[in-house]
Amino acid sequence: MGQRWILFSIVMVFSAPAAPAGTQGRLIAQAPSKRVKAKEQKAAGDRFMKAGKRKRAEAAYKKACEEDPDWYEAHEALGNLLFASKRYMEAVETFKRAIKAEPRYATGYYNIAFAYRKARKYAQAAEYYKLYIQRKQDDPDAYYGLAATYEAMGKEREAMEYYLQYAKKETRPSERQYVVKAKNKAEKIKEKLGLGAKPKPEPKPAPRPAEKPATATTTATATATPTATRPAARPAAGPVSRTAVAPAPKPAPKPAMDTGAKIAMLLAEGDKAMAEKSYTRAMKAYFDAVKLDSRHTDALYKLGLVYQATGSTKAAKVKWRNVLAIDPNHKKAKQALAMAEPPPPAPAPKPAPPPSKPVVSAKPAPAPKPAPAPKPAPAPAPKATSMRDRVEKLVKEGDAHFKQRSFSRAIAAYTHATQLDPRHEEALFKLGVAYAMSGNYKVAVFKWKQVLKINPKNKSALRNIERAEQKLGGAGSSPKISSAPSRAGRPTVAKKTDFESLMALARQYKKQGKAKKVLTTVNKALKVKQDAQAFMLKGEALVVLRRYGAAKQAFSKTMVLDPNLAAPFYGLGEACRLSGDKKRARYYFQMYIKSNAPDVRPALVNRAKAFLKK
Repeated sequence: MGQRWILFSIVMVFSAPAAPAGTQGRLIAQAPSKRVKAKEQKAAGDRFMKAGKRKRAEAAYKKACEEDPDWYEAHEALGNLLFASKRYMEAVETFKRAIKAEPRYATGYYNIAFAYRKARKYAQAAEYYKLYIQRKQDDPDAYYGLAATYEAMGKEREAMEYYLQYAKKETRPSERQYVVKAKNKAEKIKEKLGLGAKPKPEPKPAPRPAEKPATATTTATATATPTATRPAARPAAGPVSRTAVAPAPKPAPKPAMDTGAKIAMLLAEGDKAMAEKSYTRAMKAYFDAVKLDSRHTDALYKLGLVYQATGSTKAAKVKWRNVLAIDPNHKKAKQALAMAEPPPPAPAPKPAPPPSKPVVSAKPAPAPKPAPAPKPAPAPAPKATSMRDRVEKLVKEGDAHFKQRSFSRAIAAYTHATQLDPRHEEALFKLGVAYAMSGNYKVAVFKWKQVLKINPKNKSALRNIERAEQKLGGAGSSPKISSAPSRAGRPTVAKKTDFESLMALARQYKKQGKAKKVLTTVNKALKVKQDAQAFMLKGEALVVLRRYGAAKQAFSKTMVLDPNLAAPFYGLGEACRLSGDKKRARYYFQMYIKSNAPDVRPALVNRAKAFLKK
């Protein structure tokens, strides 16, 4: 935008008549000075937002809009603030000004539609969702928003169609739950509208038992009842003939189904749905079974099979590991996990032994023998590849896995590249992107900050950090933010907490060996935010304090919050080893050795192997 304005100013200068000395310089400098002031005000607004001072941030953003009305980013920042403050109609007008300033700002249409929907202006919301879809046909979020809008308007057929379109277009593993939700909604609407539903057979009338002849009153009552399925009418007050048939006794209420029977029924429903390849119904049935008993190994194992069938191999592995954490001897889970894991690389061929040196003997040499035929010269050894070539090869491998949406393998390749060259900017940046695509935004932000330490001018890393932090703060409760690429997460205002300072203090106490202070500080941090690294630190402190049962709980919680970490397996192995449970310790150490997670440490791998050899 700035380049376009400067170019316009230069054209004005050269097309205008001659001006006094110094005039042209003022004309060229006029627009950039406005943009610079606007950027300063927006930066101030961003700082106020991070500090939780919304009113001051709003004033700064408005000042930025006044300084340069043609800069859409200032309008966008103000619109996001108004949206977060639930001032939806004001946000709509602000986003419209952003589109007017920059017609290519496609995300503005999405934000307007979202704000209209929050304000319950469904007709206008549907209009702007369609305008956004015209510009960004591959963005699944708009299809879900339009489906929800039509559902609120009572247009159920249209809502069903857009829910199904969203389910087809959504491929992000982190949004798998919304795919299931959309399919469930579409199926319910389909059943409600009677589309494709089989007509229920009418209940056959039950055979009437042979009755004794009744009085006229009883016969009249029986004739008035067309079928035996309807309840008998209440008899009129007065004497009843002794010859009348006594009313049949009411059936005793069925006993409540116990939890085991409910789980068995749900598993049977899920198995039937899996056989019919109706993965949505199967997932719902197995989920309900796990809700009734979170440690039911068969339900967890079958839920992993559904994830595998729907393309979420990563989620499937998590479920199977949970099964093995409960029952290490579960054969089916072991086999499924072994099949899902990538095969180990083939061992390198052993080098040929060096030629032995001739032994000098004191005895006289025997008669010379005829010289043997000359052996062919050995093939030259292959040239050793340089470190740079190895890093580039690993980055290309990561790119190939990323294109196939195999993010765990992409992470492994990029991590290996960064281990060889910790200052490789491209590998670090792509590693952050892979983590973000797998839903681990916290680690992604950490990697992009490392990129900025190497190259502070990396604008892509700056933009991605902003979006990831907004995603972590909001979880989809506010509109999207757009920079160079239009696709982005939905921002909300970050809360001011002392979580990071508490974690820094806990790490300092850990270096000093003060386990009790580590535990106290981490517990305070966990009251602010449930974080995987905090639980990991808590588990380590509890192991030092010999509270092994509580340490196992902390490490298990770490695995739930971040399944991509390998450190909890080692922590669980240590806790089991020190508490005397060697069988479990061996299992967790084996899991740590086999893990492809980026946080695996060679020193700990060697310790685990040493324990397994005993």
